[in-house]
Amino acid sequence: MKTKDYLTTEQVAEAINEPVGTLTRLRSQGRGPVYYRFGRKVRYILEDVKTWQDKAYRVVKPRAI
Repeated sequence: MKTKDYLTTEQVAEAINEPVGTLTRLRSQGRGPVYYRFGRKVRYILEDVKTWQDKAYRVVKPRAI
């Protein structure tokens, strides 16, 4: 079995260029990436974050002027 590499909230926030508070809020609203709790520690798996980003990503076309 392959060991998964877990990321901290700070590492994920830096990777997606968002404040830690945004991830905390999304977690409390059930809208963020899948996370795992180990006692009081919250951890993410990179593949779960990528999957969440793919689902959350949308292209916005500029309006014609």
